[in-house]
Amino acid sequence: MICAVLARPSVESFREGLEQVSHSRASMAEIRLDALENPSPKDVDDILKIRPLPTIVTCRPADEGGQFDGKENCRIALLQQAVNAGSEYVDLEWSRWGQLTPSARTQFIASHHDFEKMPKTVSTLSAQMARAEHVSVIKIALYCDDLRDQLRLKDLIQQTSLPVVGIGMGPRGVASRSLATAWGSPWTYAAATPQDRTAPGLPSLQDPFRPADPKTRLFGLLGNPAIHSLGPAVHGAALEAVGLNGIYLPMEADSVEEGVEFATRAGFEGLSITMPFKREILPCAHFIDPLAQEVGAANTLHAGPEGWYASNTDASAIEHLLQTRLTSPRKGRCLVLGAGGAARAAIVAARRVGLEVLVSSRTSENARAAASSFNAHYLEWNDRNFPSDLRCVIHATPLGMDGFENQIPLDPSELSPDTLILETVYHPPRTRLLRESQKANLPTISGDEVFIAQAADQFRHFTKMSPPIDIMTSALAAERKRRDG
Repeated sequence: MICAVLARPSVESFREGLEQVSHSRASMAEIRLDALENPSPKDVDDILKIRPLPTIVTCRPADEGGQFDGKENCRIALLQQAVNAGSEYVDLEWSRWGQLTPSARTQFIASHHDFEKMPKTVSTLSAQMARAEHVSVIKIALYCDDLRDQLRLKDLIQQTSLPVVGIGMGPRGVASRSLATAWGSPWTYAAATPQDRTAPGLPSLQDPFRPADPKTRLFGLLGNPAIHSLGPAVHGAALEAVGLNGIYLPMEADSVEEGVEFATRAGFEGLSITMPFKREILPCAHFIDPLAQEVGAANTLHAGPEGWYASNTDASAIEHLLQTRLTSPRKGRCLVLGAGGAARAAIVAARRVGLEVLVSSRTSENARAAASSFNAHYLEWNDRNFPSDLRCVIHATPLGMDGFENQIPLDPSELSPDTLILETVYHPPRTRLLRESQKANLPTISGDEVFIAQAADQFRHFTKMSPPIDIMTSALAAERKRRDG
């Protein structure tokens, strides 16, 4: 169940928000009185009179992460008015417990927030809260320094005698906002709109977010960074399209061991692996398929009878795209720009379709090492004497990404007219390399095409089902549009 958070400056805007939430996927709403300008008891009455769904009334003081900076007795008076007006729930901080007069119509939520850490004594704290008079529900929101801290929240939810709404804050706690309901939390929170966000990491109803239940199958993305990936929107849409009760969650970790241990203990069935863990993930796998072994890196883990199986859909996707887009015969040379994980996958893919590979990178040492590893040829970064039989260029460096938008690895006008340009950068969707290659009338494969192809292969590994590629492509475009406003 989702509780939609409303943090509005006026009674009228609360009314509008409640009406919108009543037609959303949320089942209840949290009224954040601390967002109101000069709130009064009458405002509380006016908001609650027109509520179309159950409400939690909260007025969070500044020292607890809220916006209310008035006198404490005024704040308590607002919350007491919510009790008197019959709000289904009223949230009061544990540090202020005992200041409200109970009512038979209202259940009290005792809440505790720690924005810096997850205390070792949190289980003792929850037990104390559960024994306190008039507590119906416990809400505990704690900062996670490690993905595995979320498993302590799971234990807390399942071992406390009263219902616990458990929330992990910070980048390492994002998954808990979906998983807590599968672990037993009665609800989880999401902002009604992005403008209603009251805490970092709080998703909105517009995000590709949904709470899990005990039967939900779990998939995710492991990397650093990972939180702002487009993957959850794409995989989430695919899971929904095939009728699978599954969710795909971003997981940001400091080490690959942290991520894999959390995913294993939490019951995940599949993981996409992104920077910087594609090579580090191999020792964590119990079985490595031949393609991932050849590349020396993996971007996919899926659970099997013997443990984690590692594969590389970066390489399989690029290989498939080259096979379908290169004209026959597929002979000649391929220039791979870059020397990282994506470049290594590209080298293997190009070799598998029958091309001789040249490797070039701004860091010559890395390029020489990659070329040596795959018996390929090294080309100096500034060498523009391209061979006459160059069939394609695969770009696998950060040039063109957000922050490097105006940079381009080479001038497409220097290439022969039938040279295929494959771009692995997909954010932004039309890099300068793509734009100038198309202006030069060169055939191109976009980063979006590569991203969808590798995600589709991952979906097959995760679910053993055919991926709905059209749905995934549409979801990618829609999520970009949503983020761009």
